[in-house]
Amino acid sequence: MSYFPTGSISMLKNNLGLKGWIVCFVASLFFLFEFLQVNMFSSIDPEVMKAYALESTQLGFLSSIYFYSTVVFLLPAGYLLDRFSPKRIILVTLILSIIGIVGFALSYELWLAAVCRCIEGIASAFCFLGCFKISTNWVPKSRLALATGLIMTIAMLGGVLAQTPLMLLVETYGWRDALFIDAMVGAMVGIAILSIVKDSPANKRDTPSLVETINYWYAFKSAASKASNWACGIYTCLMNLPMMLLGAMWGSLFLMQAHSFSRADAATIVSMIFIGTIVGAPIAGWASDFLCKRKVVMWFAALLSLILTVFITYQPHLSKNAELLVFFLLGFISSAQILGYPTAAQNDRIGIPAMSASLVSFTTMSGYIVFMPLFGWVMNISAPHTTINGVAIRVLCGLLELAYSWLLSRFSLYVTLSFLLSLSLFNTP
Repeated sequence: MSYFPTGSISMLKNNLGLKGWIVCFVASLFFLFEFLQVNMFSSIDPEVMKAYALESTQLGFLSSIYFYSTVVFLLPAGYLLDRFSPKRIILVTLILSIIGIVGFALSYELWLAAVCRCIEGIASAFCFLGCFKISTNWVPKSRLALATGLIMTIAMLGGVLAQTPLMLLVETYGWRDALFIDAMVGAMVGIAILSIVKDSPANKRDTPSLVETINYWYAFKSAASKASNWACGIYTCLMNLPMMLLGAMWGSLFLMQAHSFSRADAATIVSMIFIGTIVGAPIAGWASDFLCKRKVVMWFAALLSLILTVFITYQPHLSKNAELLVFFLLGFISSAQILGYPTAAQNDRIGIPAMSASLVSFTTMSGYIVFMPLFGWVMNISAPHTTINGVAIRVLCGLLELAYSWLLSRFSLYVTLSFLLSLSLFNTP
């Protein structure tokens, strides 16, 4: 059974022409903009730490506030997007995000900065889910993984913009004025969405919507009762850790401390994670749709990502070009995490694809609010040690253990090996 009307699959395919892809593309600009906000701390963290006299742990907490508010609103976001106009919800939350950005730029007190980051996090809860919901209205289920990959590809451009381009803005105008420019970009995105995006094709036959007759808790229980949704969430979270921990927060500091790269070179190297995802996400989606075996693609990508993570952990000092290649491959392989969303949506039976996807996002973001401060704490306890390799190993050992513990249910041997390896890394001088 599908959440698409039985008689309208061919109609949807006919409408999936240039207009459908344009609508999905423009809607995805909201995700791009929010992904820039998620990853901007990688470029402005030295300035923010100086402005508020923060340590690494405190900076990690300030960054994680964004994810706290996102997690709280993810499940309501899924329900609201299933029930009301996703375009209107996207526009309202985009305005909310712009308010948070401007407020953060104007704040000189830590508590006010935290409140503004919280506001931005609320808006972030709707960014991917809103784009995903619109794509389910325009794209047949057989193409949903490809559409998800393309949405992620567009969003990753926000991650790239949050690295070297944002860093150059910060160095030229200062971090506060750079955020004002960031807010103006958000306003332009809003104008484009208002002008172009439609909730669904005009000739799409309306479904007798069950979601209009059920309450929030019934929809939540329906999504939460499926173990596959939780498995997709855990997989997505742990496969996404390299991007979030190295790309969104600690990557530049890690490369500057562990490998003595300049700030500009470190930002460029980190941006390769997002470029790798830009290339890899649609390929992962296409391969999944073509093979009709998403689990095989997901498992294979996780295994390759494990191997690459071990290499990053033990690598010697590589040249800049070698680091660029390694981080590109990490992003390319980790991009398979996007398959968790169409997998969850495909299992939906009552017309709540956004609620199912929101459960995946909820699990993913819950991991972030734990891992962000955790890695800040790891860096703090490593800081007194002058052995730079020790810092690198301590930061990445948690990544190595946690990112593949999803194999526990069926492949406990790999988890055991990962855990033992992580213990050995903690004992490495």
